[in-house]
Amino acid sequence: MLSRIGPQLCCLRPSISQVSALQKKFSSANFSNVRSFSLNIAKLNRPNRSQLRKQFDRRQNFKNVENMEAEAGQARDSIPVSAAVFVFAAKYDYENAKKRTTDFFSSWTNFDEFFGKKQQSRHSDNLPELTPGLKYVLGIVAICGGVTLAWRIPGAQQIMWRYFTNGVASKSLCWPMLWSVFSHKSLIHLVLNMYVLFTFAPLAIDKFLGVGQFNALYIAGGLSGAILAVLIYTCMKMPEARLSIVFLPFFTFSAEQAVYGIIIFDLMGLLFKFKLFDHAAHLGGAIFGWLYAQYGEKWYRDIFQPYMFQTFKSIESK
Repeated sequence: MLSRIGPQLCCLRPSISQVSALQKKFSSANFSNVRSFSLNIAKLNRPNRSQLRKQFDRRQNFKNVENMEAEAGQARDSIPVSAAVFVFAAKYDYENAKKRTTDFFSSWTNFDEFFGKKQQSRHSDNLPELTPGLKYVLGIVAICGGVTLAWRIPGAQQIMWRYFTNGVASKSLCWPMLWSVFSHKSLIHLVLNMYVLFTFAPLAIDKFLGVGQFNALYIAGGLSGAILAVLIYTCMKMPEARLSIVFLPFFTFSAEQAVYGIIIFDLMGLLFKFKLFDHAAHLGGAIFGWLYAQYGEKWYRDIFQPYMFQTFKSIESK
């Protein structure tokens, strides 16, 4: 049987002249129009993350899938990041203390200059001077506003998604912990957060923490929820202060009641899986702010800061 099929297959082989003719035909063909046509019909819009999430959520196998290994890695990486920002805070406080001491003694060496500045300040204009806390908060507002505008630039989308969103699927897991503190989902999200920050942060800086320690609280708390960390910390420092909601000024409550109300609200949001807010991040920031008000600030002032001051002095003396 093979002897019958073999000659038939051999007959199907083209001759050398036929092959050369085909080669000439294809080599002389112009493929530019074909390529242009294929690109035009094959151009596809790249789906964004929300569209992809909807597609995956329709399938039960992909619903509520969690990458526990990546989440554990993020939690592990947050520890050195938090430690680093507190070291920088101690360094800032150390340099600031040195500068204040130097300025104090240098001013007393020249009485005319010292009292001249005092006299000049009394006769200066009556415009209120911005406090360090207010200056710092205005800087944060400017940075957050710039990041929000950067989200509107089409060419910056790849950088923004990689470094300004914190997720287990991101290619970068460390830097987004820092930069996502200044990133907001929408303009409404930005306005509400900056309103809360502008209300509570200047008081926390000027009366309790100072710029250096507040910066550490804001960034370390920002690994989960910076604004909630600042809000809860300030409320715990002044638990009897009366607060109200911006659209409901007639409804007042104490700052301590606000703390526990926020924590209960975010716990309920996690249990019932509400999607309006990121309840996990808010709850993490709230707990961090509460712990820092109860224990963290005392630890920083009594243990960590003196130890770091001594370390900086020993480094400078070498």
